[in-house]
Amino acid sequence: MNLKKLDLFLHLPTEASAYSAELRQNMEGSISPPPLDEDGTRNAAITIMETISKAQKAPLEWLTLHFRRTGYYDRGQDYFMYTKMQLRRSKDDSAVGDAKYEVRGEQSWYNGSELHEEMLFEED
Repeated sequence: MNLKKLDLFLHLPTEASAYSAELRQNMEGSISPPPLDEDGTRNAAITIMETISKAQKAPLEWLTLHFRRTGYYDRGQDYFMYTKMQLRRSKDDSAVGDAKYEVRGEQSWYNGSELHEEMLFEED
């Protein structure tokens, strides 16, 4: 198999992870969720992309990570929050370090699909 683009869907726990700090919310729902850790998310995405690339003939070009996490409104009513990010491999084969990858997406939590963010993931 030779994948060029891959979408992965991840449900983040309330505990801290490489992707975000621990989610602590109160019964009034007045505490905002912690933001996505952009560096941790980018590093995890690079690791996933490179691991998959080594297992196939050609490197993976795009990796889109879709995140979901359970948050809590007033009186503990649960809801899902979403965000996503996309990692693209540079078209310049001589690129190294940070220039080797392009990160797309706002990486901020929202409750539904955001059209302006969807446009960031379209083909150039």
